[in-house]
Amino acid sequence: MPIDELEELVKREDLPLDVKKKLEIARAKDLDRDDYVKQVEHRSIHDALTSLPNRFLYHDRLEQAVKKASRDMLRKNGKKAETTETSMALLYIDIDNFKILNDAYTHDGGDEIIKYVGEQIKKSLRQSDTVARVGGDEYVAILPEIKTREHAEKKAKKIQKNMQQEPFEYKGKKIAVNISMGISLYPIDGKKGKTLEKRADNAMYKAKKLGGNQYQFHSQANP
Repeated sequence: MPIDELEELVKREDLPLDVKKKLEIARAKDLDRDDYVKQVEHRSIHDALTSLPNRFLYHDRLEQAVKKASRDMLRKNGKKAETTETSMALLYIDIDNFKILNDAYTHDGGDEIIKYVGEQIKKSLRQSDTVARVGGDEYVAILPEIKTREHAEKKAKKIQKNMQQEPFEYKGKKIAVNISMGISLYPIDGKKGKTLEKRADNAMYKAKKLGGNQYQFHSQANP
């Protein structure tokens, strides 16, 4: 029986007490089942360790963000949109020297580092932005409504600043945790989600090659 029908029956005052009791038990079971279904649905699209969106939810949100960015550009400029303008940014983020940190502080310490970085990225950005964990120590941030390169740069700097101001602590010890970031812009660096992701990823690896603990734009990595 649907849960809403059970709710109505339980409210009836003319029911015998034993019948009402059975209905209340049935309602509780249905509510438990609904909670279980919601938990399963949540786990299927969120990372188990950080509770951030996983790769599946990230790809869906990236597709939606690209579509919205395209609509916004067309609405503003029509088919003659200037390629020097932008309407969203994608950040690809990786923890520097994570294997060394994981080996030094054990698997439990490594998990705490992964959670710490995810939290710092999320708190540095807006509620409308999407921060996802897409790999072992890799994250992606979708930033809609980014109108300029400087705006995207400001967001990257804020992540760095917050991590400096609130360093990672494990078992009472402060540990230096740094990240490398690659940034691609729509539509300057691509008009498809996969293209933006690939170019942000390439820029991130460029940042690592330059020593890490920094960000690079795709245009910087590929002048």
